Amino acid sequence: MRWIIVLLLLCLSWGTAPVTAQSTPLCPARTLLALARAASTCYGQSRGEACYANGLVESTVFAASSATSLAQPGDRRAVSELSSISVLPHEEDISVASLYIQGNLTDAEQRSIVLMLLGEASLTNQVPPLAQSVVQATGALNIRRAPQPDSEIIARLGVGGTTIANGRTAAADWLRVRVPNSNDLGWVSAASAALDGNPLSLSVVRPGEPLLRPYQHFTFSSVTASLCDGALPFGLLLQTPVKTQLRINNVDLLLSGTFFFQSDDLLSIHVLQGEAVALVADQEIFIPAAARLSISSDDANQPLALALVEPFDPASLAALPINNLPIRLQLPQSITAEDIERLTAEYHARTEPTPIPTQSAQPDTTCRRQTSRRATLWAGPAEFYEAVNNLPAGTAVSPVIQTTDAAGNVWWQLRSSNWIKRSDVQESGNCDPVPVADQSTAPRSNTLSLETCETTNGPLRAGQNVRIQFQPPAFDNLGEARDATLVDPGKISIGSQSYRARATAPIRLGTEGERYIRQFYINWVAEPGTYRIVGERLSYIPICSITVPVG
Repeated sequence: MRWIIVLLLLCLSWGTAPVTAQSTPLCPARTLLALARAASTCYGQSRGEACYANGLVESTVFAASSATSLAQPGDRRAVSELSSISVLPHEEDISVASLYIQGNLTDAEQRSIVLMLLGEASLTNQVPPLAQSVVQATGALNIRRAPQPDSEIIARLGVGGTTIANGRTAAADWLRVRVPNSNDLGWVSAASAALDGNPLSLSVVRPGEPLLRPYQHFTFSSVTASLCDGALPFGLLLQTPVKTQLRINNVDLLLSGTFFFQSDDLLSIHVLQGEAVALVADQEIFIPAAARLSISSDDANQPLALALVEPFDPASLAALPINNLPIRLQLPQSITAEDIERLTAEYHARTEPTPIPTQSAQPDTTCRRQTSRRATLWAGPAEFYEAVNNLPAGTAVSPVIQTTDAAGNVWWQLRSSNWIKRSDVQESGNCDPVPVADQSTAPRSNTLSLETCETTNGPLRAGQNVRIQFQPPAFDNLGEARDATLVDPGKISIGSQSYRARATAPIRLGTEGERYIRQFYINWVAEPGTYRIVGERLSYIPICSITVPVG
């Protein structure tokens, strides 16, 4: 047991050492063990959870919540239930609490934004709870951009498909819903959907009103204190897996990477890895890695003028428990004021719009095909086929083949396999002719992506060998990707028939470090009909409704 403790201390001391080599650890053994306990206590923490990791942690819940506050190490609560959480001084120990929030990440992105409070600090959630209910489609359900029957269709749910309603119109005749696997919001007619609960329990919301998740806006405070000879300051460690928008102390931030915050008289933002952009008083301030920005506030807690972005010494934060974060990193090398000026210029160069040439514009000959009026999509090239859906006027369409019915009407088949009357489409620019169906031999094989509901080899035809595939979010390492089929091999359902999925070998993402993807798929011989196809692996469930026409 002594040797295990020694090895643990060595690993932790290496993980928290500064960039320059140290012969002895910066932190005493009790502090290293406290940080190790915090990591093991909250191991396996899920998105949407707050965890009491170590030391002394206090929390409060919203008045309408039936949950209890965090009481002892190991306790976990839904972040949506907590109105505040604080870590407090505790003898010679260090107090730690962690929150895994969703923020503006999509449902399909399985990772989290991590907030880790250290020492003596507190967070207050500025996003009150929002009533939600499950909505189920009783038929083909159109999700529209606005609560109007002629508004643009932005997504569709097949029969039995579900999503979450989080608002309503004053008359409760329209429900605001989340568009599956995105951060978009849309509206469905209450008469066309089954709501799990009373619609009047939902809040009245206006079209265009944003949806905020717990702790997407929060206030933060900390004390100026530290451990480990000043290398472990008290405050907030924050890590984002992708570019994230948060509002902290009324400062709008665009964050990508790993950061350390302190807030006593000033809100200080230290960029440990990645970059940050702060918007204050209509001024956009770029902060590169190894730099920090300090922001003051007025009596109403509104941010005031900014200090200059300046370098900081990474060794001053060398004992922060960065190894307790999901994504491993190394502290950056020190930079100079000249480096900050150069990196800021590079940032603005890549984000500013390209100037529009002043010479006279050339005629636009780009091919455009758009619906000239509200148009119906059909399951086949005639009006005796099933009407699948409607497209509002001005919707772009991409035909792949055409044919003529017995009455002489020309029909275009779209990539989704549905058909539209040629007379319902307005064409402009230089467009290539649409191939005639009876002159075009159907390819023997095709691939259908359940993420896009589109095929790679033209529309589906009866008799084609079709590979139906979906791709869950990336795995964090090769081991997770390799063992994925042991955890859940996945399945694909076509109507009521379910098939066990196969999986490709792990594929490394060259631009994202050690992350890997795998595609899950089945092979299917297409038969005429309309199908609801569902892919499923763990909580990742893409759904498509497709039509294979006769002939």
